[in-house]
Amino acid sequence: MVQNGAHKNASVKILRDRVARMATKAGLRGAKESKRFEVPAMNGFRRFWNKTCKETASGDSLASLIKKEYMMGHQGLVSLDQNYFKTNLMELATEYIKVVPDLTIEDSERLRQSNRTMSSNIQKLESEKDEKLERLTRKVDDMRRERDSMRQEIFELKKQRESPAMDLLDALKKHSGTDGISEDVLGPLTSMMHQLTAMHKNDLEEIRREYGAEIDRLKRAADD
Repeated sequence: MVQNGAHKNASVKILRDRVARMATKAGLRGAKESKRFEVPAMNGFRRFWNKTCKETASGDSLASLIKKEYMMGHQGLVSLDQNYFKTNLMELATEYIKVVPDLTIEDSERLRQSNRTMSSNIQKLESEKDEKLERLTRKVDDMRRERDSMRQEIFELKKQRESPAMDLLDALKKHSGTDGISEDVLGPLTSMMHQLTAMHKNDLEEIRREYGAEIDRLKRAADD
C-alpha cells in the first residue's frame, strides 16, 4: 500500500494523481481533446488487468476465472460464487504469479520466464534421453545374453549329435589296427554312420530354420 509522509494509507486522489503523472511522464497522456481521455487512467488499468488475467487463465478453467474475478474485487462470475466457491490468499497469489509476465510491461520478466521455461524443458528432455538410453542399453544387454545362450544351446546339440559318430570312429580305428573289419561289422557301421550324418545334417538345418533369423537379428542389434 502506498503511504504518505505521515505513514497513513494514501487516498484515492493521491493514487490517481500519481498514476496520471506517471502516464504523462511515460508519454501515454497528451493534452485533452475533450472533457475526458479515451481511456480513464485508473479504469484503464483495471481493464488491462481483467483482460490479461482472463486471457492467461491457467488451463482456461472456470475456477481460475472465478479467482481472477475475486482479485478484481468482484463477487465472482455469478453472485453465488462468493457463497459456494471459497478460496484463500495463497491460491489467489498462485494465480497472480502465473500472469505476472503478461502483466509486466517491460520485457525483462517475460524473458526471465522464457529462460526458466526453456531450462525446465531442456532438463526434462535430458532426463528423458538418459532414461531412453538406459532402457536401450539394458535391452541390448538382454539380447546379447539371449544370443550367447542360444549359441551355447546350439553347441550342446551339435556336441550331442557328434558324440555317437566319434564313438564309431574310435571303434573303427581300434579294429583297423588288427586283422581288419569283417563285412558283417563294416556294413552295419557304415549304414549307421550314414544315418548319423543325415541326422546331424537334418538337425543343423532344423536349428538354422528355428534360430537362424533370431541369431542374425541379435547380431545386428548387438553390433548397432
